Amino acid sequence: ASLGEQCKVVVAGSMGLGVDVSGSDLDLVLCCPVEVDPKTALQAVHSELLKDGDAADVALLEQVATPLLTFRLGGLTLDMTVNQLSSLRDIILFRNALRTAGPERSEE
Repeated sequence: ASLGEQCKVVVAGSMGLGVDVSGSDLDLVLCCPVEVDPKTALQAVHSELLKDGDAADVALLEQVATPLLTFRLGGLTLDMTVNQLSSLRDIILFRNALRTAGPERSEE
């Protein structure tokens, strides 16, 4: 099953927040139309990763509350979920808070 252009990948987690450290994994959210089944979407990505052959340790965890695809690519560990909007909301809130917070002023 091809996802075509109907889904977009967004960086989430510590890298999305800009607070990652050496060794952090890369959390990805696959944003798809609501009619796309998360398991089906991750199965499609899983199949493409296996076919491409560049990713290692590819594992699809389907029997969990939030289906997850995990793999290694280019020295990074990546975790992908589908339509985890709370992850995206947190990034937006955090970035907005950083933008609107002024520098702290010390009282003399």
